[in-house]
Amino acid sequence: MKLALEMRASVRCEACSTLTPLPGVRNRMSCRNCAAPLDFAARAADAREGGLRHPFGGCFDAVAEAALLLSEGDDCRDARRSQGTPVALRRAMPTCRACDAALPLPPEGSTDVACPQCGDIVAVRWPDEETRSWDPRLHCVIGDGKGRGDAPTPQPSEGVYIKCGHCGAPTATAEDERTRARRCTYCGGVNYLSDEAWLALFPEPEWHRCTLLYALTPRDVFAMATWIERETNKYFLDEAKKQEVAATKARMWAEARAELLAAARRGQATPDELEALSRDPELTEEEASVVDSALSEEARRALGPDAAIALVRRFARSSAPELRALLARHPNADSTTLATLAGDPDEAVRLAVAAHPATTTDVLRGLRKDPSEAVVEAVKNHPRYEPSFLEKLFG
Repeated sequence: MKLALEMRASVRCEACSTLTPLPGVRNRMSCRNCAAPLDFAARAADAREGGLRHPFGGCFDAVAEAALLLSEGDDCRDARRSQGTPVALRRAMPTCRACDAALPLPPEGSTDVACPQCGDIVAVRWPDEETRSWDPRLHCVIGDGKGRGDAPTPQPSEGVYIKCGHCGAPTATAEDERTRARRCTYCGGVNYLSDEAWLALFPEPEWHRCTLLYALTPRDVFAMATWIERETNKYFLDEAKKQEVAATKARMWAEARAELLAAARRGQATPDELEALSRDPELTEEEASVVDSALSEEARRALGPDAAIALVRRFARSSAPELRALLARHPNADSTTLATLAGDPDEAVRLAVAAHPATTTDVLRGLRKDPSEAVVEAVKNHPRYEPSFLEKLFG
């Protein structure tokens, strides 16, 4: 699944209060008015929960919201109201800034795409350390020309000119020409405007947009549905939307299950993914071995009786009595397992066996002689327990 978010981001200068737009994913810029250095990452960290990641899972998750709740053209919950570092996002496929025509999606590794209508060359940026600091899930950024183009030579009386990278001639720029790829009138070579030139020509934030492209797998969508279910209060979902998210999660689980198990084998499954696998009633003994090896003791205890029976059987081998008791309380525990646990050295485990509805009459008779009064009392209260003739007479 390909998902695209159109992004407009800016940072306000603390020295002169001017809002400088970001022509793509940038952690640092210079103020377009006074040239003061702007540390977008530091400002975002101070300004909002989650810092740069605020709209990408740091607080909200605009990607999850767009994938599961929004239609094309809808605005995301984002950081657009931030006074210092506004970031506005909406679900929209990439379009050409020069003519607004739809752009083709870039093939893997390509450095640019050409607009099929006006021919403008649109840069493509692949993930790097800077983009991953915003969102590590990014597939690529369309319309982000970082590192391209020569720095402009400002001409206060005549605007801005760009030196042609092919022949060195000055390349004229018209104020209404919105293409970043300019053809030299002398040699015909194509020059890509640098960020500085682009900002000088178009200083207003609304002129600067790029597209964050995501290539989502079923595993990704499952994780997003899990996030929204857990953070449902942040998205103000009605019951119909909650059911829609749950249905999507169930559908994605069927497709993502094998991928999650492979991640667990590699030791790369997230806690949410391990929990989902641990609760899967279809978990086999071999799969339970994989999942169990990735779980912490704390995670095993937190699962409770909802854990898959194949996994809980493995808990019986644990040195922790509370995990053995978990198996004894599991609703799907079989009579053979319960008979084994009836001889456990820990009272809490035997007490759980004595109270389990699947415990057989023979096992209950054995527990009737248990040294623990609590276990004996639990046996007496069990609906399957049949007291002997003497017990009926003398209690």
